[in-house]
Amino acid sequence: MRTPGLPLMRFLVGHLLVGTLASAVVVAALFWTDPFGLTTLAYRDSGGGVAIALLAFGVWVTFGSLALGAGIMGLGRDRRGGSGPAPRP
Repeated sequence: MRTPGLPLMRFLVGHLLVGTLASAVVVAALFWTDPFGLTTLAYRDSGGGVAIALLAFGVWVTFGSLALGAGIMGLGRDRRGGSGPAPRP
């Protein structure tokens, strides 16, 4: 028995994984390049772990939402090359 919502959930989880990967890359790049001494500040402070976790969570929410929104908005696109909405069957 197939669950009707399963392809949609697979679609959404796939886009969320893309957003998660993008956020991991951005946070890693921030700490690798150390802009404005961000990495140094986080590692020297006693609450640096909390700051890193909050930054990573905020970036994950932002990029995850961006990827999900882009995927959802692309669902109704006409695949035949038109610019309008897809015709109804």
